[in-house]
Order: sequence, then structure tokens, then C-alpha cells
Amino acid sequence: MRNYRITLFLMLATTLGVNAQETIVNGSFTIRDFFEEQDSIFYIEKRDVKYFNKNEQDLAFEEYFIGGYGLKIFNNYNEIVSISNEFEQNVSSVRFFNKKEKEVKEVFYYKQGKSIDALLIPEKKYVLISTNDKKITVIDFGDKPAFKIVQEISLNSLARSIYYHNKNLYYATDLGEIYQFNFRTQKSELIHSCKEKITNLNFYNDGLIFTTIQGKIVFLGLDFKASTIVKIKNNFILNTTIDKDNLVCGTFKGEILVVSLKNREITNQLNYHNRSVLSITKGIENYFYSSGIDKTLKKWKLE
Repeated sequence: MRNYRITLFLMLATTLGVNAQETIVNGSFTIRDFFEEQDSIFYIEKRDVKYFNKNEQDLAFEEYFIGGYGLKIFNNYNEIVSISNEFEQNVSSVRFFNKKEKEVKEVFYYKQGKSIDALLIPEKKYVLISTNDKKITVIDFGDKPAFKIVQEISLNSLARSIYYHNKNLYYATDLGEIYQFNFRTQKSELIHSCKEKITNLNFYNDGLIFTTIQGKIVFLGLDFKASTIVKIKNNFILNTTIDKDNLVCGTFKGEILVVSLKNREITNQLNYHNRSVLSITKGIENYFYSSGIDKTLKKWKLE
């Protein structure tokens, strides 16, 4: 374990003025994922999990080795669940880091492929990983340290985005197909096809949103048929979060775009990152957080 201190510094956005932001982490490596828990921010940086009290003016960081090359982290009550790709070819892992004991207690290794995306379903005690061997694997960790693979979904292409909504799994493939998987029947149903690589899935009150590598933001109705398309030029969306009537998007080139869910149009562009935004989330007290390849984790508000 290593303790170190980093001084918080404030950087005001120059392009849009009214949207002040602050860089709360200026790291040494890409920050791929993070989450907020009460007064703390937890994030994964390469092989380490780090956290700090976000209300401290002079930030005291705690750093612990978690292993692998961190892709995603999830908050699971008294533990952190991390999804990592190992240095060994085509091996990925699910690690369970105990917050109180500050160490990894259990590890599941998947030895057929690297992880592309992942999600946690706490109420089912499931971790799902989408891997480069064209599979989505459902892992039951309810009896850990014993792990059980309860489902392997074979795909016809890579699934870069998986999403859990209304007790169903949704996944999008590089062939531009979106499927709904029913856990009860253990069957997948094709619900939409657009013939473009899909980069992200999200749901809102009256339908589904997906984004493509061609720069489209597509809104589907509840029948998954009627659609509205917003197009961005020379860029594409990597991840999204929803805040009230807005879809907030992180892009490949580093911008954060705000899209009105009511009017289906881009209402703001925030130039807070200079490289790809890899994770974006709505925090408490109307704050947002975003991180990316530029090795920063930023905190900001929509004014």
C-alpha cells in the first residue's frame, strides 16, 4: 500500500464559460472506470484501485493493488468488483476487493477471451462479461469463493455494449444488431438492426437509445421500430448517462455532448477532455464525473 497526496486544482472551461469544471485526479495512466460512494471516489488505474475523500481540499489518496489490467469496476456493498484483462493472452478476470480488509479476497478467471464490456447485477449476484471470443458469460458469485457459469450466450459478432433493464439483458453487436435476452427462458430475440457498429446502449422512459461508430445517436420507441436520429460529424459516442431530460455523452475525441431528450438535438458541447472519454456518470448534488485516456478524472456541473 502506498499513500500519497495530490493537490486539487481548478481548471475553468474557456470555451463555454458557464460550465466550470475541476480536475480531481491527474494520474499516470488511463482512468477507465470509477464510481462515487458517499464522500469517496473509487477508480481503477491500470493494476490498482485507488480512492479518496472528494470533499478534502488537499486530497489524500489510498492505493491498493488489485491485479490485471483494469477495465471496469462496480460498487457491491462492502466490496469492489473489478473486471480485468490479464497479461496472459486471452485471459480475463473478475476480482472481489474487500473494502474493509483492503485486499482481493476472491478471483474468477475466464480463460477463453479478453473482456470487452461487463456489468454487475447485485440482486442476482451475477457478473456478466462480453469477451472477444464472441460470447457473453453469466457468472454466479453467490457462493464464492465457488463460482458457477450459469449461461454462455454465443454471438455472431463482438458485443461492445451490454445493458440490464427491466430484468432483461440487452446487447449490441458489431453487425449493428440489438438483442434482448430473457433470463427466464434463456433465449435471445433480435429487436433491431441498423447495419452499423454499435458503441453504446441506454434506456429512457419511452424507449431505447443507441449510438454508432458512424456518429449517430438513435432513439427507438418502445416497439423498437420508430426512430429519431441525431448525427454528429467526424466523431462518435463511447458512453452515455441520463440526467432528467438530457442524454449526456462522452465522445471518442474527448468532448462531452448534451442532447435534449425532448427535442432530440444537441444543446451543449463541453471541451473538458483532450482525448477519448471512457466513463461518464451522474453523481450526487447535481455533479457529473468523467474520465478518459487523458489520464484525468473531472468533476463538473451542467448550468
